[in-house]
Amino acid sequence: MSTTSPQSPEEAPPPGPIRRHVTSWVVSSLIFTLAGLATAQYQIFDLFIHWVRAVWYLDEVVSVVLLCFLPFLGFMIWRLSEMNQALRRNQALIRHLSRQNELILNSAGDGIIGLDAGGRITFSNVSAARMAGRSLADMKGRPLADLLGSETGGPVLPDSPPVDPLLTGAIAEGRALHARERFLRRATGETFPVEYTITPMKVGRKVVGAVFTFRDITERRRAQEEVRRLVTAIEQSTDMVLITDHRGRIQYANPAFLAATGQERGQVVGASPLLLKRLFRDPGILKRLRRSLIAGETWKERFVVEWEVGNRCHLDAVVSPVRNAVGEITNHVGVVRDVSREIELGQQLRQSQKLEAIGTLAGGIAHDFNNILTIILSYTELVMDELPEGSRSHENLQEVLVAVNRAKDLIRHLLTFSRRGEGGRVVMSLGPVVKEAIQLLRAILPATIMIRTDYGDPGWEVLADPTGVHQVVMNLCTNAAQAMRGGGGILEVSVTAEVLDEKAAACNPDLRAGAYRLLTVRDSGTGIAPHQMERIFEPFFTTKEVGSGFGLGLSVIHGIIRDHQGAIAVESVLGRGSTFRVYFPAFERPGE
Repeated sequence: MSTTSPQSPEEAPPPGPIRRHVTSWVVSSLIFTLAGLATAQYQIFDLFIHWVRAVWYLDEVVSVVLLCFLPFLGFMIWRLSEMNQALRRNQALIRHLSRQNELILNSAGDGIIGLDAGGRITFSNVSAARMAGRSLADMKGRPLADLLGSETGGPVLPDSPPVDPLLTGAIAEGRALHARERFLRRATGETFPVEYTITPMKVGRKVVGAVFTFRDITERRRAQEEVRRLVTAIEQSTDMVLITDHRGRIQYANPAFLAATGQERGQVVGASPLLLKRLFRDPGILKRLRRSLIAGETWKERFVVEWEVGNRCHLDAVVSPVRNAVGEITNHVGVVRDVSREIELGQQLRQSQKLEAIGTLAGGIAHDFNNILTIILSYTELVMDELPEGSRSHENLQEVLVAVNRAKDLIRHLLTFSRRGEGGRVVMSLGPVVKEAIQLLRAILPATIMIRTDYGDPGWEVLADPTGVHQVVMNLCTNAAQAMRGGGGILEVSVTAEVLDEKAAACNPDLRAGAYRLLTVRDSGTGIAPHQMERIFEPFFTTKEVGSGFGLGLSVIHGIIRDHQGAIAVESVLGRGSTFRVYFPAFERPGE
């Protein structure tokens, strides 16, 4: 029997189960290390511990297989970790973009509404809800029809379609609508104008909804209405308006300017300001205008022009620069007013005031002179009574009486002119008095003068002095006959009724708006020269030959008419005749 020496515990090979346990422990340690990393992400520590305990007792072969599978498992765990981190980053980016898009949409001043294919609201930004007068929650799911007002802004009628067919068609067919205008309705029922755009939303070729964007154009329409009012005012203004660019090229001319110059708009717009050069009689006007424009100053001047249509006008012009926000001159605006009539009325007023002053002076002189003539006449008659008739002294004094009586007649005219004559006012029909005067004139007028008359309605009454009216008719007709003294002519006398409004009455400073009885005396004589028209009512002014009259006829007429609160107007064409129109205020009985 042989004996063997016992091995030490360190040298003895471990039993089979122990080797297997060691191998399983190593494998499990590696798996534990790798899987531990995974458990930190997926939080399955309890499951892992249970799995390790089970693996501890696996067979050695299984352990080797698992060891070979570890790299793939590690890669999968790493890949899953990367995918999870990318997913989290994408989710954070989506949340950021969503918040950013929501901020952008809600910061937009325009209303933005998302619609489904049926026209219901799926999204609304803050501006849309604010303009509609509703909350965001109230907007969502509401039909677009609830926000639509009528096309004109009036009330929505009960039988009107719920939604504009144009909108529904655009949504259903996927058609875009751009820059359309209509009215939307707030929750209170108030409507406001908007400009809207509809853009379809498509998935492939299928329309899934639309985006309805709109903006409140209330201020724009108010501004457009203001511009229309200004344009209408300029277009209808009687003042001439020109607008040029900063270089003076004409951009706009209103109808008043075109009518005054006799030009078409196409001839004026785009033309150089030299177009106006031929209108000015004074070449220095354009030089002064140019200096003011270069200096950026406002130019004002009154001047006379000769229009192409042949009329001569007095104009007041103002040309002002138009500056932009930074002070640069972009345009010039010229406003030109025809003041010819104002100048004429001013001259008439000054003439009337002069006549009134002369009348006052003449009246005072006439009264004093009349007293002197009365003394001369009385003492002359006394001396004549003491002288034998037929004596030379008596005949000489007779000539003195003739001269004195003629002087008294002159005084009478002066008193009439100064409106200090006596005369009673009565309500009278104008026609019969005029007829009576014409009947007296027929006996003294030449047969070569044809008289045409129209005495009007006998019911046309005035409050007047019959003697004064008679004198007016006689003087006017006598002057007309003398103007036709060459070869005869036609004398027309008529009485008509006229009602003057404020505009018509403004043509004469002595007229007021109201009803008048109009006496018209028209002749076909020689007419009155333009330079004499301003003086015809002056005392002692006459176009007759020396010794043919005192020159007081028209001045006396003027005094009588003014005394009756009336007016006289004259029109005359040299070589064709004159027309005198006398306005007497109508007398209207109560109840008429």
